[in-house]
Amino acid sequence: MTDQTLVGLVSALYRYPVKSMRAELLHEAEVYWYGFEGDRRYAFVKSGNRTGFPWLTGREIPEMVLYSPRYLDPNNPRDSEVVVTTPSGREVQIDSTDLLDDLSTRYRQPAPLMYLSRGCYDAMPLSLISRDSVQALGFEAGLMLDPRRFRPNVLVDLDEAVPFGEETWIGKLVQLGNADDAPLIRLNRRNVRCTMTNIEPDTASRDPRVLKTIVNMRDECAGIYGSVQRVGRVCAGDPIYLIAE
Repeated sequence: MTDQTLVGLVSALYRYPVKSMRAELLHEAEVYWYGFEGDRRYAFVKSGNRTGFPWLTGREIPEMVLYSPRYLDPNNPRDSEVVVTTPSGREVQIDSTDLLDDLSTRYRQPAPLMYLSRGCYDAMPLSLISRDSVQALGFEAGLMLDPRRFRPNVLVDLDEAVPFGEETWIGKLVQLGNADDAPLIRLNRRNVRCTMTNIEPDTASRDPRVLKTIVNMRDECAGIYGSVQRVGRVCAGDPIYLIAE
């Protein structure tokens, strides 16, 4: 039997159907080789951008975090239609002219929609942060921080409540859940942060103290990136085990 040590619990699971838009809070998620099924499969693109980061995000339009996408068939996101509730409360299709015009007007340039079956990720297909780390950064910044600022897939409650304790998992393997086919995740590296962390997810207001605190306190990093070593299903409340190799 593989040696394993309990190191935490899955506190919450988040999926982002459209890059930089509001998250879906999930009770459970299918973890595939390219992350959560349905995660960041759509993105709007900055027209004419030839850099390695063409995505239109909250960096350019903070209000993007107020758009709420959802799969009409949440259990089958691969084949499901997607609708988006705009900040004004209108529900529109993801590929509607209304939504495209809305975002292009805010950006003041065309912003076409793109679909990538493997996901539109900044770096890696899974991201994780502990509640303890979020609280520690908030204390230092003098703010109550919502974990959604950090846009994780997995929010963790550490077994030993030590801020940034999840960073000790880097280079190691963790199992999410008790099942024999529970997902195995390799934690690869720290997550370098950007101005997205300054954006409050329910209002889109910006506070530069957040990123400034991350830069000064944690060398610009908060949370960790991971890659999938075994696919499976994870549920909120599942235990997290560190696997001896």
